[in-house]
Amino acid sequence: MRLNNYRIAGRATALMLAGAVILSLTAMPAAAKPKQESGKISQTDFNKSMRKLWEDHLTWTRLYIISAAGNLPDKDATAARLLQNQTDIGNAVAQFYGQPVGDKLAGLLKDHIIGAAALIEAAKSGDKAKIDT
Repeated sequence: MRLNNYRIAGRATALMLAGAVILSLTAMPAAAKPKQESGKISQTDFNKSMRKLWEDHLTWTRLYIISAAGNLPDKDATAARLLQNQTDIGNAVAQFYGQPVGDKLAGLLKDHIIGAAALIEAAKSGDKAKIDT
């Protein structure tokens, strides 16, 4: 059973990483023209900021999976920080594409994280029906 839980946690990690890669590639299409209004950051600064945010995304995702799988006491705090990272990514995108786009992206990312967390919990409890949905 424990090996099966590790396999499922591994799949959840792979799904989260794949989602992060896809989103990072689509977050700023090459043909898109960023908004350049006074007080906005440059594209170079945007790229540096996004790289840091996605590195944080990977770090907090990994920490959450470890905490959730091990029922560690920091699980809820780690989950809250991971969800905050999704808001941070949305806010960074909003500087170029506007707040509604940033809010939409943050919402989609949070849904992704919450779904993956539910998958981890289903794997831990052995709930095959929830895993398969």
